[in-house]
Amino acid sequence: MPDADTLGAFHFLRPWWLAVVPVTGLLLALVTRRDDPVRPWRNVIAPELLAHLVVGESRRQRFRPVHLLATLLALSSIALAGPTWEREAPPLDADRAPLVIALDVSASMDREDVAPSRLERAKQKARDLVAARAGARTGLVAYAGSAHVVLPPTEDPDVLAHYVAALSTDVMPLAGKNASAALAEARALLASEEVPGAVAFLTDGIEAGHREALKAARRDGLSVLALSVGPEQGLVPVADVVEVVGLTVDGRDVADIARRVRAATGALDTIDRMNRWKDFGFYLLYPIVALALLSFRRGFGLRWGAAAAAFLYVWSPTPAAAFSFLDLWLTPNQQGRYWFDRGDYERAAATFEDPFWQGVACYRSGDLECATVAWSPLKSPEAIYDLGNVWARLGDYESAAAAFERALVVRPGWSDAEANLALMRKKLAQPDDDDDDVPPPTFDADDVRFDNKENRGSRGEVEMQGLSDEQIGELWLRGLKSDPADFLRLKFAFQEEAKERERAFGEPP
Repeated sequence: MPDADTLGAFHFLRPWWLAVVPVTGLLLALVTRRDDPVRPWRNVIAPELLAHLVVGESRRQRFRPVHLLATLLALSSIALAGPTWEREAPPLDADRAPLVIALDVSASMDREDVAPSRLERAKQKARDLVAARAGARTGLVAYAGSAHVVLPPTEDPDVLAHYVAALSTDVMPLAGKNASAALAEARALLASEEVPGAVAFLTDGIEAGHREALKAARRDGLSVLALSVGPEQGLVPVADVVEVVGLTVDGRDVADIARRVRAATGALDTIDRMNRWKDFGFYLLYPIVALALLSFRRGFGLRWGAAAAAFLYVWSPTPAAAFSFLDLWLTPNQQGRYWFDRGDYERAAATFEDPFWQGVACYRSGDLECATVAWSPLKSPEAIYDLGNVWARLGDYESAAAAFERALVVRPGWSDAEANLALMRKKLAQPDDDDDDVPPPTFDADDVRFDNKENRGSRGEVEMQGLSDEQIGELWLRGLKSDPADFLRLKFAFQEEAKERERAFGEPP
């Protein structure tokens, strides 16, 4: 039985189509009156005599072709009116729940009982999970004996995939499997997020000694999941405090994690009122088609060909030359969503009439100019925010900053827009040759050089004390001749050294 909230939200998207229902009733009454063989004699013959003069069974026929046609018209008008009681999320906003992936990079992950290895399979699943959550913020923490933030939550799947590929067991400074430390790093990242988040462990096992930390996170309302990439018994010690997802050869495990994150964090409850309502009129096509089949019965012969041709000529949303089968059943926006869900973003962009969805499809297809044209006239904060992201990707930081400022005017306190605005202002304030006061590499007596026989070049050792994680990142981005694995190894070693100094001498890291 529908609940009160569902009944309260029930309405029609295009209520003017309901005007066809009383018109259909009127036409049915007129046709019935016209075809009544008794009507012309009512004023001529007395009613008590007329009843005995009528012969034949036609007057007793209860269901005639006109009744079928009237029923089809009424159902069609209700379907076209668009009954709805539930919202659907735009694809760029539907999955806003932040997630931190805690990737186990301990020595046991190099075992090859899962092809090609436990770690490589976990890295593959991490990339698939990031791709499945396109548009959502996802962060990455790597852990073994110590835990380190590889990347804070970001919406860029390419950056995450780049760093995931660089992780290996030899980049970690300490041996072990410290899930509690990874959980602490993940919770610190999620603390600054606007909406509730979740942590997903990709590991071959979590020991019972970490149960208390996991239970504490659960008491605080944090959703913790674990994808088992090793023996099933590896997660048995914590199976009652984390949601365990089994490894599959296809993408069912990744889809299951993404679904659980959305459900556990209530991400769908944060959707704004500007989001579209689901059109349930589509489901009325089943009874409409079933009733239409009755027209083939003997005695139910209607001129369906002429009626269908007239209907298509009048109501077809596209020229006859461009007409397709989907035009019979779906509006342009519904067709656009059909192609969008199947990954054909170019066709979806060409089909959508809704400018927001058209911009989404253009953005997904990589046509940033098309997305800009679609989103520029819109005034919703989401459209303005996404337009800022387009300008940022195009390198127009000034326009991007202006867009984020407008989004904050419409929705004050939006943390995502504030963070992006701060980044754009920083980009605008930095000349191309500004080194952010980062000391240049030195090649003194303690320099470190790679073997040039392998054509790996040479590298200077940078004085690391006093540098923040951001400055270390700048060193990498400004072209130290290294690869991501070397950068992560350097960063993790520095972070662990700083933590050791703090524990031993009370010095701040």
